[in-house]
Amino acid sequence: MEIEQVIDKWFKETESKLAQIDNRDMVFNVCRSMFAVFKEYCDATLLLADDLKLPSKALLRVINEYYLTLMWWFNGKTSAEIENRICRSECTCCEKEKKIYEKAVTSSHKVIEEFARERLKDLGSLKSGLKVTKVAPEMEEMLDELSDQASYIYAERIMQFHRYVHFNSFVLTESVAKDKDGSFRLENDGKHLKLLCLACVFLFIQEIYNHYGWSFKEINDECNEIIAPTCEL
Repeated sequence: MEIEQVIDKWFKETESKLAQIDNRDMVFNVCRSMFAVFKEYCDATLLLADDLKLPSKALLRVINEYYLTLMWWFNGKTSAEIENRICRSECTCCEKEKKIYEKAVTSSHKVIEEFARERLKDLGSLKSGLKVTKVAPEMEEMLDELSDQASYIYAERIMQFHRYVHFNSFVLTESVAKDKDGSFRLENDGKHLKLLCLACVFLFIQEIYNHYGWSFKEINDECNEIIAPTCEL
């Protein structure tokens, strides 16, 4: 099977399993929502990998950050601790956005100032509904309690691809090659980016399977048989 077909198969099987869960608590609702968003980002990553490699790399950074966040959530020892970690992540998002808009309300540009004030009102309403006020640790701190594999992913997939999200001149100097005829082309192999995407999907879905106690043998065997020889997970 092609990489896209393997990923699609895993997503469909996981989605089917999630649909059969009876205990739809807070953790389930967030997990299923995150799964839907994660899938959309992965679909876009694969779609762009062959012809639009730089945006694909930007999305690879996003999906790997999603994975490490989910990994930190599920590293909680109890359901209550997992729920607390999810709430802390939501609190973090509110605080980070709040800092951005608090600076923007002093802007001399009226359209920016008005938008910031409206957004601060929305954030205030959202934060008042949260169960916790403690923010989540920074990603580097999360890694202290996670595996060495998580640290590798942070370095190779998040730090490395950060420049493709927040554009800078390094993108030009390191990603673009000049041919003998004077034309420019982008370095990298689209298949390699697809394999990186598949690796992240494999690990993300594995976290969900482990959390719910589902057998991961079939997906693991497929990965070993088809993907593992050419992909370092």
